[in-house]
Amino acid sequence: MKRIKHVSLDEVSPGISLALDVVDPAGNVLLRKDSLLTDANIAKLRNKKIASISICIEDNISNEQEYERVTRLLEHQFRKMIDDPDMQKLKSIILEYRTRTLPHRRNG
Repeated sequence: MKRIKHVSLDEVSPGISLALDVVDPAGNVLLRKDSLLTDANIAKLRNKKIASISICIEDNISNEQEYERVTRLLEHQFRKMIDDPDMQKLKSIILEYRTRTLPHRRNG
């Protein structure tokens, strides 16, 4: 079950899903509903002086769902470095670090 929560931009981190479009005071859409936040678009929102956003909160998210969410985020962040073995190794290390507390995570 998803809930919508209105939060300060200071409370968010990459990988969180937007519950609603983020618009500037003129009504221009900056980020679309269901977009995953990244460091770059969080910085963009700060530059546009956006103070708060609405995010999706997953109740009772499974370990597998969390692993998939983190994997999707990392695939997106490393999408331009697919042919760089060092960057792919870094991606694997980050995935292991970000999912280390999940009791039944997959080994990748």
